Amino acid sequence: MQKVKKGHLGEKIKRIRQFKGVTQQQLAELIRKTRPLVSFFERTGQINKYTLTEIANALHITIEEIEEMEFEKMENNSEEKKIKKSIFPINENLIQTLQNENKFLKETVVQQNLIILEMSKRIKNNIKNP
Repeated sequence: MQKVKKGHLGEKIKRIRQFKGVTQQQLAELIRKTRPLVSFFERTGQINKYTLTEIANALHITIEEIEEMEFEKMENNSEEKKIKKSIFPINENLIQTLQNENKFLKETVVQQNLIILEMSKRIKNNIKNP
């Protein structure tokens, strides 16, 4: 297979969006546009720099990364999965860090809820027994 850099911006946006598990509707909401307009961008590649910036920000990628993205012509779905992995390498350390932060935040919320519950009980007791 030959690497291709010439896919228009719309094709590249579509691949990135799909890889990140974002629907056209979700992307449209993130950039405050309509889903048919997102579909138009992906089909035609006709997109202005302002909107391209909004899309890049919504997908957490730079415009340069979108423009320079290379991909191989796909012959089947398993080949596409291999290419996605090579285009977007997974940073295991980042994933672990984010999972740890997520766990910490969940624990913090639980503790805050317990504190709120205890404070509510104390307030009720003070109202009943002044």
